[in-house]
Amino acid sequence: MAMFLTSTGEECFCRDWHGCIMAQSIVGLENVQPYKFSECSRSDYIDALRIGHGICLLNKPNELEVRRTCGNSIVEEGEDCDCGTIDECHELDPCCDPITCKLTKEAECASGPCCNNCRLEARGVVCRDAANECDLAEHCSGENGQCPQDIHKKNGNPCGGNTGYCFTGVCPTLNIQCGTAGDKQCFEQFNSKGSINGHCGVDSNGQYSKCEPEIWDLLTSVVWTLSSTWDLLTLV
Repeated sequence: MAMFLTSTGEECFCRDWHGCIMAQSIVGLENVQPYKFSECSRSDYIDALRIGHGICLLNKPNELEVRRTCGNSIVEEGEDCDCGTIDECHELDPCCDPITCKLTKEAECASGPCCNNCRLEARGVVCRDAANECDLAEHCSGENGQCPQDIHKKNGNPCGGNTGYCFTGVCPTLNIQCGTAGDKQCFEQFNSKGSINGHCGVDSNGQYSKCEPEIWDLLTSVVWTLSSTWDLLTLV
C-alpha cells in the first residue's frame, strides 16, 4: 500500500493536535505519539484501493514451514525424545534412539520423576512430596514419565492447629502473617485505646481508631490474607 509522508501544509491537516501518523517526524507535538491519519493519507489509501493495491491486505501468507531436525536437543512434533548427537545420547539419555528420536525398543520412557532407568515407576509411587499441610503429594500414573500437575488441598480446609484455613496451597494463620502477634492482654491494653502502639486503622482526621472488643474474637476466628483491604491491627 502506497501511503506517502504527510506534509505540514494546510491541505494535509490532521484532526489530532499531536500530529499525523505519516508525518516526517515520528514523535508528535509535546513528544506525544500521533494516532490519527491526515486527510492526505486517507486519500492515498482510498486511491490505492481503487487501483487494486488492496489485494495485499487480503493475501494471507503461507505458514512458515518448520523443518524438524532429530539431534538438535529439542523435542519437536513427532519425536518422543531428542538427546542431541549420538555421543551425547549415550551419556545423557540411553532411553532415546539418537537416529530416530524415538524411545529404544527396551525403553518405556525417556525422562521425568516417574521414569527410572528407562522404566516407568509403578502407579502410586510418590513423585512430589507435599510441601506443607495444605499441599498434596503427587503420585506417578504408571503411564507417563512426568509427575502430574502440582495440586493442593481445597481452600477452606482447617490448618495450623485450627488457627487458619488453607488458601491456594498455604496456611495463612495470623501468627505466620504478622511479624509479631500480640496476645489478648496486649490487644486490651493498646488497641482498645487507639494509639500508635495498637489501633484499628486511621480515621479521616488522621487519628488512630480504637478497636471494639469484638475485633479480638474476629481476629482469632477468621483467615487474614495479605491482599485484605482491611488494615491488619498493629499488635506489639
